[in-house]
Amino acid sequence: MMSELEEYERAPKRLKVSAEDDEELEEGEESDSASAGLVHDDEDEDENEGQRRASRKDHTSDTHHIAPSPVVHVRGLCESVVEADLVEALDKFGNICYVMMMPFKRQALVEFEEVEFADRCVSCGSQEAVYIAGQQAYFNYSTSKRITRPTNADDPNSGNKVLLLSIQNPLYPITTVTMATRATVSLHDTFI
Repeated sequence: MMSELEEYERAPKRLKVSAEDDEELEEGEESDSASAGLVHDDEDEDENEGQRRASRKDHTSDTHHIAPSPVVHVRGLCESVVEADLVEALDKFGNICYVMMMPFKRQALVEFEEVEFADRCVSCGSQEAVYIAGQQAYFNYSTSKRITRPTNADDPNSGNKVLLLSIQNPLYPITTVTMATRATVSLHDTFI
């Protein structure tokens, strides 16, 4: 008799139809041509299950073991999640330096100040569910030790070339010339 864990890990059986006979089997699937689809021999099943489990165990240990890093890879995000949602949910693990969203992949990278903070995040995420914007997220260390930032983001004191002007309730027509004149005058502490 199989334990619940073995039964859970066993590849699902499916009824073969004649069109599938020529297809290649996917990894973890067995050929059921001798049996009538769902009926199988328990002894062969146990032997095959042991081989599959051993190969799966070897495969996952090679690909999923990543050294601890201050950067955490977050998966399983909803499409509407924003940086503020991540910061709000993950700030309890430690100070966050930077967040890079990958919205079309429903993923993000979060850089913590210290590796210990990232370790808290990954450990907690593996032991209990962590929800971001109402959806469970999954955490692992990133292969990167630092998130590459856009130009000038490394030095917040360095100037940038973006000037944002917000105009509310304009009383007369405003052109770019008008805005440039006002901005120049404002920079020289002179008002018209």
